[in-house]
Amino acid sequence: MKEKKSLSAFQTRMDLFMEMKGLNKSDLARIADVSPQAVNGWFVRGDMGKISAMKIADKTGVSVDWLLHGGADLHELASHRAEKLQSWIQIHGYPEKEKEAFEKLISGD
Repeated sequence: MKEKKSLSAFQTRMDLFMEMKGLNKSDLARIADVSPQAVNGWFVRGDMGKISAMKIADKTGVSVDWLLHGGADLHELASHRAEKLQSWIQIHGYPEKEKEAFEKLISGD
């Protein structure tokens, strides 16, 4: 039986990016003006070309450097996740067992 290959840093970053921006691989292909097969190739290889990254960065407001290498813009993704968590908590409330831990997490203490 084949083992499942773990996601590369690029794949993980792009999955988070697409979730944050509400995009899919077809959208990336359209924005970068490449074929859907080319986008699939990025995920297989674990990288994309600089010209494609420049087009995507220009359209989405994320830096070319972050698309290609990760790094500083990750705070935007963390912020996105924090907003989703805060929204969930507003709807469902804190899990009672974990209330103190959630309050510390959100307050930054």
